[in-house]
Amino acid sequence: HAAATDPSLPVYEIDEQLSVLSGRIDAKLFDDISALIFEFKNVSAGGGGVQMRFPAEKVVEMLKTHANAAIKDPSEQSAFVVLTQPLMDAATPYTKSQASGVPGAERVLLSFLDILRAWVASERWFCDGISYADAVDNLRKANKDGFDEVLGVCR
Repeated sequence: HAAATDPSLPVYEIDEQLSVLSGRIDAKLFDDISALIFEFKNVSAGGGGVQMRFPAEKVVEMLKTHANAAIKDPSEQSAFVVLTQPLMDAATPYTKSQASGVPGAERVLLSFLDILRAWVASERWFCDGISYADAVDNLRKANKDGFDEVLGVCR
């Protein structure tokens, strides 16, 4: 609960992905995003009892603008998009929720859905009233080369 409501969650996730891009993307773009992060950290450290929301949509907008306006060569544009995709992936979940009190709500929801999908993928082998031995046999037949998958489902 505390992680999902911490306003610094998007800041640190985005900052982590940005640090990898130091020297690999345009210096002005890197500095602009870094300044946005630094400014948010300073303002939120001051507090005043007001819970702020990190403007992740500005990071996404900066990346898209740079890709479309600053880079003219299509191959360089594609390379930039691929290079910055982890940063875009880190920022995007925080653009969907405009609630100031729960900046990580989208991230929590996505994580919950991943866990739920993994659970359903495992449980589907054991439903329909078949015995455990038959279910494991079916699982082995379906994953002849993937004994790690069989072991992971059976655990």
